[in-house]
Amino acid sequence: MRTIRRSHKAMQAAVLLALFAAFSPAVGQAQYRVIENGPPHLKLPGMPTRSQIIRDIYFEKGAGTPSGGPVAFDLGDGREAVWWYGHGFDFNDRDYITAFVYLSRGDDPDGDDHLASVAQATYRMGSAGWRLIDTDGHIGSFALGRISERAADVDTDGRIQTDGRKVVRHETADGRLLLAVPARTFAYGIERLGYEMFLFDPNRVDPVRNGLWAALGWVDAGANNAADCDEESRRACWAMTGSLSFVPRPAGVPDVKISFSGSRLEGPGHIRKLGPDDHMSYSYDADERAYVVATSTIAAN
Repeated sequence: MRTIRRSHKAMQAAVLLALFAAFSPAVGQAQYRVIENGPPHLKLPGMPTRSQIIRDIYFEKGAGTPSGGPVAFDLGDGREAVWWYGHGFDFNDRDYITAFVYLSRGDDPDGDDHLASVAQATYRMGSAGWRLIDTDGHIGSFALGRISERAADVDTDGRIQTDGRKVVRHETADGRLLLAVPARTFAYGIERLGYEMFLFDPNRVDPVRNGLWAALGWVDAGANNAADCDEESRRACWAMTGSLSFVPRPAGVPDVKISFSGSRLEGPGHIRKLGPDDHMSYSYDADERAYVVATSTIAAN
């Protein structure tokens, strides 16, 4: 009988697929609570649960205060730690798990009450299984929603890519990794699409924060009024979608370009069809420690 051997890359892909399934919420599942993982599809030594990840970030010696039905974490000082996204990936022939968590009631160490501190825990696969290699209680900030104390919802669960939106990654020439995680918000009839940007610097090439990761802010990638347009209301429908690409620079992190298509509301009753030149370009600002708009053909509302 012929034996079929799987390549290392094929095995690696299977492992990462299992990580995505284990660490990502089911479609439609609310993400405003820290949910305990169910049994992972693939048992690997030391694979952390969501509750263990929160404990690793915020508590010493595994202490903590879970509350509610599904596991949620009260930090004991009026703050709540909220699970956001877990990502399994390979980089430089090493396998990693990174989880991002934020504080639901703001408390941003950088001084903005309207922003929420983002934290991370990172694990690396070794000969004895998964091992915690880094935690950081503040890697940057998320903007909280106007209606609720929530960050933008992750727009992918690792298994089903909503509307074809995928996590976009870019490896820099100096040995760092950029992740663009698709997300969306909804308020006042407008759905807003974008990406939360993260920088992984395992070799400490040019540290932005104390740990291995830095959150570099939100970039816009579309919007629509599908929930608030119809013949009865006499509101015309419009929808713009953006495609993200990285534009390398001679040194440092690359620029980000969002190329738009569709249509956009640019004034009362004025809907403009977008063309091939419509875009927003972002550059990294070292003082802000975030991506900021550099050029844009999209008029401000």
